[in-house]
Amino acid sequence: MWDHGTSPVRPRAASIYDFSDQLHELLVHFEFDRVALVGFSIAGVVAQRFVVDYPNGVTQ
Repeated sequence: MWDHGTSPVRPRAASIYDFSDQLHELLVHFEFDRVALVGFSIAGVVAQRFVVDYPNGVTQ
């Protein structure tokens, strides 16, 4: 994820919306059409944002 670990620091702080978009890009890259998401703490918030942003990208 941007701004975490050894990833480069972006010129502006990453938002939950950015992390949702980044997750989508990752899933597209690996050719996953739909996934089941589970997250704890901030990852749970990202998962919830992803469901709102990409409702067809998750299983129910």
